[in-house]
Amino acid sequence: MKALRSIPGRIGAAALPRILLSAAAAAWLGACILEKDNGTGEGPSTETGNPNLSGKLVDGGLPVSGTVKLFRLPPHPAVGTEDTTAILKPTLVRSLAVSADGRYRFDSLPNALYALEAQDASGRKFALVPDLAIAAPKDTLRRDLALNPPARLRGRVTRGPNALPAGIIANENILVRVGGADRSALTDTSGAYVIENVPVGVYRMAFAAADGHYQTAYLDKVTAVAGADTELPPVDLLWSRFVAPPAVSGIAFTRDSAGNSVALHWHPVRLSGGAIALYRIARRAEGDVARDWQTADTLLIDSLGLLPKGTALKYTVQAVNPLGQGGPIDTLPPLTAPGPKLIGPAAGSLAGIVLSGGTALKSARIRLYSIAAAPGSRDSLPLAAKPYDSAITDIQGGYRFDSLPAGRYTLTAEKPGATDIAIRMGLSPRGPGTAPDTLVPAPPGTISGAATRDSSWVTNPGKGDENIWAVLSGAPFATVTSYGAPPAGGPFTLTGIPAGSYRLVVYAIPEGYYLPDTLDVTVTSGLTTKLPAVVKAKYNPAAPPPKITGLQSAGLTRTHAQLTWTPPKFYPLLKGYRVLRLGADLAVLDSSAVIPVAAYADDIAMVPVGTVLNYVVRVVAQDGREGENGGDFGGRPVQVTVPGP
Repeated sequence: MKALRSIPGRIGAAALPRILLSAAAAAWLGACILEKDNGTGEGPSTETGNPNLSGKLVDGGLPVSGTVKLFRLPPHPAVGTEDTTAILKPTLVRSLAVSADGRYRFDSLPNALYALEAQDASGRKFALVPDLAIAAPKDTLRRDLALNPPARLRGRVTRGPNALPAGIIANENILVRVGGADRSALTDTSGAYVIENVPVGVYRMAFAAADGHYQTAYLDKVTAVAGADTELPPVDLLWSRFVAPPAVSGIAFTRDSAGNSVALHWHPVRLSGGAIALYRIARRAEGDVARDWQTADTLLIDSLGLLPKGTALKYTVQAVNPLGQGGPIDTLPPLTAPGPKLIGPAAGSLAGIVLSGGTALKSARIRLYSIAAAPGSRDSLPLAAKPYDSAITDIQGGYRFDSLPAGRYTLTAEKPGATDIAIRMGLSPRGPGTAPDTLVPAPPGTISGAATRDSSWVTNPGKGDENIWAVLSGAPFATVTSYGAPPAGGPFTLTGIPAGSYRLVVYAIPEGYYLPDTLDVTVTSGLTTKLPAVVKAKYNPAAPPPKITGLQSAGLTRTHAQLTWTPPKFYPLLKGYRVLRLGADLAVLDSSAVIPVAAYADDIAMVPVGTVLNYVVRVVAQDGREGENGGDFGGRPVQVTVPGP
């Protein structure tokens, strides 16, 4: 980069909304405010009085120079109450520079619970001794602090399966704290976090979202191993049982023309502490009295009685917690009463008979699914068939769906009281006089296999092959893979599949980075079809380059800002990197040429002392395309302040 003659710093003050906080949210916010206080604090003298804490800083048994910090910890909770102290930031009492003899001492400490943390002069090794109780003025404790290479903790925490609160985009800015240590991180939008330089030890981890809607979650007995990268189990925050529930998501309906009814279904709302949400459902219909229900189930079948066909219906669903607090009211899309079954031929119909053992099958359940107008659109993006209507066969085994819109449909027939099932796919509505379809239910089969991403840099390096979609094109059967390490892939199983031939489509997100793979599969009644090889979601060479992570300052002098970052894994089209220098307001000031290595020294000799600079890095593909701005493990730019001589 060219040296800049002057870079005025501009920092705008963001207007903050007025928020009414609960006591728990206020405590959390207080903990976050403490995050920003990196001063040494006001502590007791370390030169006179009773030496409550003393010892040596040692490396391999030998005394070394470095720094020892004393932190005051929140007191342990009363017996029988939940321990929530891990979410609270330790308070820095005093920081001491330790000479080559390694000796330290803290005198005349008030009664409290303390922790000692140390690091060597190079900042490469750390030690921590937790839970040091000073109960009386003359208590004396001696602890030697044995230095070790630090651990790195990484993982993922999400806001769970519930609908998100207003203003929340994804899983960003969830606080992750190492209990009893001055270590924390905020998640990126995917919920990923990385905590560096964690001293060796066993910790309780705490996870909290600042919006006040979620209960704090904890992980116990997390072991930080010297010099190791540790992947923590994924964590989902549950909605607080003391706050009005979230909106109900996944609301849909299925018509049943034969039974003149509508089945409403939705995703469950998950509350913390084992609390169960109830649901209030309301129906409003033209010319009919209003109806209301309350249920703990996520399914409601509404019999429409004698409502005329075509009557406009409006349904709403609301989640309610055990305290009676109701969440947002969600409205289903408008629908009309299916009305009684039409008799006789009609244009745009699908009709047929169901047989079992060569005889008509009465009371079989027929389900009608609509297929997307262009299944396989956008490079065969799998679109599962969606429920449209259902019916029950008559005494002759017959069924009929009339007045169907133009399109393509799939039918399944289920034998009453059994798992036997039959399927017909790709049907179009027909006019009068056409021959009926015949369906013969039989025991279903199963498809078992594994799928993988053929380039793993797109998601999170080090993650597995979970959450890859496996869909039977044109059929109502779909699932996602569970965790599996590449290249073995994530396993998946599709059950209850009628005998027949299908096209299996495997698709991975994020969209645009992968092209689906397809495989023709034959299912045999009552048997399991095991796929012979791992199915791959293929990397799309036209996709944009990946976003780098792990950008960090590797050194800062009056003349140069040293930067390093983590190269993307498995990206075959890498040409190099471009480093961007940003101002305090994140406006681009300058950029480097394309460099081939994951390190850069920016010449800042002509930049005024005290100027705040930010850095991001872009991956450059072989054809010159550039990826998104990449930053630290949380996705943020790396900030430095130009030092004096």
